[in-house]
Amino acid sequence: MLAALSYHYWLAGQENRQFRLQLSKRGFLRPIFLGSVFVGIGLVGTSQQGWEMAIWGVMTLIALIYLITLFR
Repeated sequence: MLAALSYHYWLAGQENRQFRLQLSKRGFLRPIFLGSVFVGIGLVGTSQQGWEMAIWGVMTLIALIYLITLFR
């Protein structure tokens, strides 16, 4: 996720675009949501409370849904 952020910050400077516009492109959103899914899976796996697992599970599910819509 950090690599995607860094690359798109550099790319915005190379193309003389606003960084905000670069962040709305699919090329940035795909790795961010994929990373969010992996982070969420890790957080679900390391949570010790049921309510924590539920919160991270919902976040992971939302990120997965967004990721699927980006690949369509």
